[in-house]
Order: sequence, then C-alpha cells, then structure tokens
Amino acid sequence: MKNNLLLFFVLLSFYSYRIHAQPSITVESVGTGFTKPVDIANAGDDRLFIVEKDGIIRILNTNSTTSV
Repeated sequence: MKNNLLLFFVLLSFYSYRIHAQPSITVESVGTGFTKPVDIANAGDDRLFIVEKDGIIRILNTNSTTSV
C-alpha cells in the first residue's frame, strides 16, 4: 500500500510540475496490514472502510487498529 501511495504521489507531482504548479504534498501512514487495497470509504464517522481485492472489507479505527 505504501508503495502504491508513493507511486501515486510521485506521478501526481510529475503531472503538477508539467502544468507549472508546485503543490505541497505530505504522506502519512495511518494503517498497516493491508495486502491489496482497492478502495477506501468513510461512513461519516471516524472509521475508514478499506476494501481489499479478495473482497474483504476491513475497518480502520482512529487508533490505527483494524477489524473485519
């Protein structure tokens, strides 16, 4: 997941550079243990719902713990 996010931000920075904008981007790790994340959603509270490629939905709590 970290590698995917890093690649995304590098590509985003390259694209922004091409249009002469210089945004300030900060990357912060908020959870670990995800193998193939494909989507993320918020239900309006403090939890994040992470959907993995295998169909598993994990809940990321504010204290960085996960549950299924």
